[in-house]
Amino acid sequence: MPYVVGALVLVGAVAMLNLIFTLGVVRRLREHSQLLAQPRGGGSSNEGLFPPGERIDDFTARTVDGAVVTRDALARGVVVAFFSPNCQPCIEKVPDFVEYAAAQPEGASRVFAVVAAADDFETKDMVRQLSPVATVLAAKDGQPMLDAFKGSGFPAIYVMGDAGVVESGGHTLSHLPVLTPARV
Repeated sequence: MPYVVGALVLVGAVAMLNLIFTLGVVRRLREHSQLLAQPRGGGSSNEGLFPPGERIDDFTARTVDGAVVTRDALARGVVVAFFSPNCQPCIEKVPDFVEYAAAQPEGASRVFAVVAAADDFETKDMVRQLSPVATVLAAKDGQPMLDAFKGSGFPAIYVMGDAGVVESGGHTLSHLPVLTPARV
């Protein structure tokens, strides 16, 4: 009988130790979840964006249709968006951006979309979605434009001012001007 009592005490002690370790792990997971939920970079929600009021660098890039695009094409009111097929928020925002761009009164000439990826195969689906409503640059051909905006965060959506100066930018469409639907 003393062996049974000893075994029960040992099993109880191991179970109690296991419970203590489990509670510690749960507490640490909660702390890490809170840290991951906070914006990085001192809480700035515009991390990875080109700063408003700054002029982008000169660039020459090619659209998926082979047209040449330079900084001069980015006049006042032009919308420029950067997406990546490897970015879940980008995938979620593309349909809303397509809807916004479709309402652009002057059409695809006033909306540019750069789909950044290693090769054209990765960009295929996003390019297909964006092409009817925007001037699209993809993969290596769009890289010079991404470099001019010093792109490091996705999605990034900008409204241009005069002479290649960024008027506003964000990771959502909330900062874009409200448009009236295009007439068909």
